[in-house]
Amino acid sequence: MDNKIIEQLRGEAKDALVHWAKTDKGYFMMKDALEKYIEATGANRSCGNGKETILLGRRIAAQRIVIDAIHLLNKYELHKIDSEMPTLIDGASFKSSISR
Repeated sequence: MDNKIIEQLRGEAKDALVHWAKTDKGYFMMKDALEKYIEATGANRSCGNGKETILLGRRIAAQRIVIDAIHLLNKYELHKIDSEMPTLIDGASFKSSISR
């Protein structure tokens, strides 16, 4: 996919994530934007289509969005995102250490 399109989808996902974290509104819009970005990056496809590999790729793509948004969020909002991220990545069980 074209890099401009991927960058645009990344920006949309970041904006939707920040909006949800700050207002508690637009959860499904944020989830859809994140899913579009993950699909565009190719994280849903891996060599051999191993479930663990796909989940790790999805986690990396989702964390890229969090990194882009981290300077816009306070500690509570980061905790909220951190606790929701496993659900957004299809139930992957991980605990990241996002802190401010």
